Amino acid sequence: MCVPLENIGGSIGASTSPEFLYINVNIADEEDIDVAIDIIDESVNNSLFDIKTVENERKAIMSEIGNRISNPMSNVWDIFKKVFFQETILQNSVLGTSEIVSNITRDELFDEYKRLIKEGKPTLVISGDIDMEFLKKKFNNVFTGTKDIFFRSY
Repeated sequence: MCVPLENIGGSIGASTSPEFLYINVNIADEEDIDVAIDIIDESVNNSLFDIKTVENERKAIMSEIGNRISNPMSNVWDIFKKVFFQETILQNSVLGTSEIVSNITRDELFDEYKRLIKEGKPTLVISGDIDMEFLKKKFNNVFTGTKDIFFRSY
């Protein structure tokens, strides 16, 4: 999926937080916008969640959880968040717990992903000299079936 983007000098990244999923696609030239849109479309609408990748990520996350528990400063921060952000989503580690990560299935992950994408409110942050009306039309096709996309230009 990344090869066409890398061939034009672009890049992609992704991360999560307790409140959002973040996909970052960078391109140098406006003429390459279709490549970026295709990658976002594939990520949003055609994610595979293949079992091998899920298992590899599970191992990596379990290792990260172990590292956080064994690191005193990380452990203190996690305790602080649990106390300060009680009864909110922010009290939880984005990594989850060992029990949840060990037991969650590929299908449960995929169902949650689809729920977040379809029931969430996609927000696009775009910078550069590009026509926002053009992008609205392009991205409305990507996010078919979701709530309204939030567009604002600055």
